[in-house]
Amino acid sequence: MLKRIHYLRIFLWLILASFILFIVWQAVVPSGRAVYEFDFKKSSFFIGRLTPRERVGVIARGQQTITGQPVYFNLWTPRPFNKLKLTIKYKSNQTPLIEVGLLMNKQSSAYYLQPLNNETLNELYISKNWGMIQSGQTILLQREETYANVQDFLNHLPPAKNIAIYNYSLPGGNYKKVNAEFIINPDIKYIIGKYQLPKTIGEWQMAEVEFDLTRVQRTKDGYGLMLSAPFLNADGVDVSFIKAELSGQKFSDFFKF
Repeated sequence: MLKRIHYLRIFLWLILASFILFIVWQAVVPSGRAVYEFDFKKSSFFIGRLTPRERVGVIARGQQTITGQPVYFNLWTPRPFNKLKLTIKYKSNQTPLIEVGLLMNKQSSAYYLQPLNNETLNELYISKNWGMIQSGQTILLQREETYANVQDFLNHLPPAKNIAIYNYSLPGGNYKKVNAEFIINPDIKYIIGKYQLPKTIGEWQMAEVEFDLTRVQRTKDGYGLMLSAPFLNADGVDVSFIKAELSGQKFSDFFKF
């Protein structure tokens, strides 16, 4: 009987030790990489819900509709990271522009915005009337396949009147910007921008954006994020999945000299 009690105590201590080790492992993230998901079916400890409530509908059937903008959510992490890749599954419902913002400084409420969905660029690519070249985060759309790659275009820029830019800077020139009011006139033959075309999954779209976290002011609540749709239409934007992939220093890196 005493042996059974003794073994039971050892077993319970092992369970407690394993639990503590698991908590410490989760907090330290020794691999330097972490992945957190929110599927709008059950709450996530790391990815907060969309707020404020008056700008979103009720979560139903694993999705939520953004009815006003902007909306906010927090990404809580147990430690700082260097890079963040966000994957969001959504239905734009023809909302012309959707952007994701990362809170850079809580005092100034300054957000760094990255494009999630641009209907103008999407439609140009889908129409097949424009060719597209992708180089990292940069895309080049051209009416005729004049340039073989993005660098060739940058090395031999055409006249400024033939270029439109989106979330991108080019030296000199008065370039037209791609926004909700942008109209493609016959002079525009090239559009260059920092943008990742979304993938289509049935009636849903899935897109990725990346952020550098090294200059971000991380708070006790983690990282602040925003979804912005400045030309939100009456149908709103539906969201059904958010994934955060984080990378940073490995635990072993702290002991290198």
